[in-house]
Amino acid sequence: MPLIVEDGTGLPAAESYISLDSLKAYAAGRGIDISGFTDEQNESALRRATTYIDGKYRKQLQSGRWASLFSGEKKNGRGQALEWPRRGAEDYEGLPISDSTVPAEVKNATAEAGYREALNPGSLSPDFV
Repeated sequence: MPLIVEDGTGLPAAESYISLDSLKAYAAGRGIDISGFTDEQNESALRRATTYIDGKYRKQLQSGRWASLFSGEKKNGRGQALEWPRRGAEDYEGLPISDSTVPAEVKNATAEAGYREALNPGSLSPDFV
């Protein structure tokens, strides 16, 4: 099944913040060898990485209240599958982030998490007993 990549419009069926080609370019630029994984393994890892990032930073309990660690709000509300793109979002310096983009930081985090998931599937979301 082809990977559905968020394109900045707030797709209702998006599965990843980056494409397989983006993962390959990221890895090559950093000397990371992903040649031992099939395209299907890498795409599955990107899906899991995106799910992890959204779940980790969507909301956390802070001082007794739930707060999003991503600034702004989802561009299309519940009509989009992923947390990005967002309206009213700012970076860590307070600079605005376009509501038609996924920030480079989120894309890079997806690549890093995807690589870790390819190396050790399920490692980002272990089951605890």
